[in-house]
Amino acid sequence: MRVLLIIHSLSEPGGAEVVAYQWARYLAQAGDKVTVYTTHPEQEDVAPEGVSLVKARKANVVAQTRHLARYLR
Repeated sequence: MRVLLIIHSLSEPGGAEVVAYQWARYLAQAGDKVTVYTTHPEQEDVAPEGVSLVKARKANVVAQTRHLARYLR
């Protein structure tokens, strides 16, 4: 299965970031193709092993949404 997780950043120490990181790692280990799309381009994010990381371009929400739509095609 292909899975896309969208989150502000993986490098922030908050609960949502920890859950997204752990969920991505678990799904990748289970054999799913996992991509994490982060919307904060300035952060240095590190994805779990076996997980693709796509960083949004530095732009407004509309431009980021267009970038995501092009990525998903």
